[in-house]
Order: sequence, then C-alpha cells, then structure tokens
Amino acid sequence: MTDFAPTRLTAADFWQLPETNSLRELIDGEIFMPGSPSDNHQATVMETAAYLKALVQVGKIRVAPLDVYLDDENIPQPDIFWAGRTTSHCQLNADGKWVGAPDLIVEVLSPSTAYVDRGKKFLLYERFGVLEYWIIDPIARFVEVYTLVEQHYVRQGIYNHQETFSSLVLQATIEAQQFFE
Repeated sequence: MTDFAPTRLTAADFWQLPETNSLRELIDGEIFMPGSPSDNHQATVMETAAYLKALVQVGKIRVAPLDVYLDDENIPQPDIFWAGRTTSHCQLNADGKWVGAPDLIVEVLSPSTAYVDRGKKFLLYERFGVLEYWIIDPIARFVEVYTLVEQHYVRQGIYNHQETFSSLVLQATIEAQQFFE
C-alpha cells in the first residue's frame, strides 16, 4: 500500500495557477476546490452581501471568488468579507490583492463545504484574528455568530430567520430574515 501525501503549495505557487472564476482556496498549504454552489447558496450570498452593503457606511464588502492572503500557506476565498476601517488588519494592496484578516467573514453552508467551513476555516479565521465569523445555513435558515474573545471564538448565538442579533464588529442590529429570499 502506498501513502499519498497531498502536494503542498505556497502562496507563490498558488498565484502561478491560471486565473479562474471558480472557487479555489489554499488552506494550510492544500488546495480546496469545491463544486459550484446551488442557487439557494448563491441567493443567500447575494441577499446577505446586499443587506450588509446597505447597512455599513464604511469599509468594503466583497464576495467570492476573491483571495484573502493570510500567510504563505493560507489564501481563503470567503463567501463574503468586510474590511471595515482604515485600521483594519485587512488591506487592499497596490497589486489588487487583499492581505490580512478581515473584520467580518460570512460563510454560507453547502453540503460540500460545511465540514471545511465549520472545521478548517473556523480554526483558520480564529487563528488569524477575524473579529466576527458568521456561518449561515440557507436550508435550515439560521445563522451562527462567533465573536473573537482573547484569541478564541465564543459563540454569541444561533439565530433563526425571524430573529435579530447584535453585531459587535458592525455595531449594528442585524435582521437575519434579510439573508434569505
């Protein structure tokens, strides 16, 4: 029996790959390429991004596929991220690449990505200091909200589509129903 080790890539290797509109992420030196999202997933991404864009007055809201360079082995493409302030750890470089941990990341679950979103990405975003992490389930119609406290995520709550919650990083009350069509 032969053991196969996954090919490890660095950011330099990753950025040498051909440009694509497909989701392609580098996490802990490994490439993740999930299949195309469902219409329900994309509708939730679009509704959430539009709601956030209307809600926040500063910073930038961005949607995947767009790289966020965290370090030489980690370049995720969050479904949605917000780099809120000029003092944010996440900045747009002159070459058009986002570098550093966004203030807020939102991942919308899909059957093919739920394990990574709740596992590897959860730990990655926590490790790099993303201040708030939302995981939205478009089928069950709820959002889990995690806030970074002393370098660890603390679950603020799980909110169904009829509830509101407070976003500490956005300093706003969020209406979860706005995420769903």
